[in-house]
Amino acid sequence: MVEQHNIVDMPTEPLSEEQVSRLLSDPQPLTAYGCSMNTIQVSDLFDRYRDLGFLYPEKMRLLQPHISRVADNWERLQQAGERLIRIGTYESSGQRFASGVAWRSTTQGWVFQHLVSNSPLASCCMGLYGLANVMRDEDIHSIQVWFRPTNKYMSKVYGSFVSADPKTAAMPSYTLLAVPISSLRDHGRSHDVNFYDQSDKELLRALVYQTRGALFWQAEAFDADDVVLDRVDAQYRMVGLRRYRQVLVLHDHKRSAIQGAALMYRAPLGLNFSFLENRCDLLIDPHLGVVESNRVSLALLQRVAECLSDDELAFLPVTVDAKQAKLFRPEQLLRVQEYNQFIVVREAFTRFYHHLAQRYEPIVQAELEMDAS
Repeated sequence: MVEQHNIVDMPTEPLSEEQVSRLLSDPQPLTAYGCSMNTIQVSDLFDRYRDLGFLYPEKMRLLQPHISRVADNWERLQQAGERLIRIGTYESSGQRFASGVAWRSTTQGWVFQHLVSNSPLASCCMGLYGLANVMRDEDIHSIQVWFRPTNKYMSKVYGSFVSADPKTAAMPSYTLLAVPISSLRDHGRSHDVNFYDQSDKELLRALVYQTRGALFWQAEAFDADDVVLDRVDAQYRMVGLRRYRQVLVLHDHKRSAIQGAALMYRAPLGLNFSFLENRCDLLIDPHLGVVESNRVSLALLQRVAECLSDDELAFLPVTVDAKQAKLFRPEQLLRVQEYNQFIVVREAFTRFYHHLAQRYEPIVQAELEMDAS
């Protein structure tokens, strides 16, 4: 069972140095972190995002046409309690504030995102609280965090954990492309691409392992025999929303292999402010030459465009590896960004908690010493 908390259960005074020391040593009861869950109004949270610079001009320009719908989606998700979205907040009378969001991506996998703060101590409490929360929820088997490689601190913190524990954590890197959907529909239909069938499972597994790795297969629930995410979609439907995945494949019948696959995720718009919830992961056999890779990529994306309804974004967020990114000319794209996808499975949650606490400790202690001076 997941512990539920009201804001009145949470201390509003700043945590003492002794309390912080305990958090940094071992996971504590959830009431010890000074945080609350799903108590902030979405409109107030978005105001905080603006005040703290998280919604910077470029991101706001991307979100602005959809901001009302995005806010409505978040409010609907909150109606499900902690089953679909968990918005944690830390706020003390000393004006420290932090917020972090987690949302259900698969039946047993969650995405952590949008850690926003004005204080290292608040960030520490929020980050460790989020981990302690999922550690107590035995139904959560994996978590993932998407972040830009330009965030050197996160790259160092997550990268060092992956280096020390590569069997239970991974951090693949991708290029996120914003591909205009109109440009894909201009090419007409490809008849070589088919929807995934259960008989494709081992061929798809081989392609995923080559291009994204074994932990990606596990975290994205391909080993759960629910490739289209029917079970998690049923939970989203309870609040009038959808969360599902369509998988398109292009076979190489001569080699009994899959040349490429498009993993097309659909979810409430703006669940992630880079629209990663509605991304398409493009997986191409790394042994293909440039010409064949280009043909397979275009064929898959054309079929993806056919599956999109008219009220979606004007562009398709597509993740590709560095080799595939070179196949797209800059003038074909609306935006190009680099992303890391950090994945950690349940077996390593406790180790990751201690790893994160060790990285937070020096900057938190520095803040506490400054407060005391």
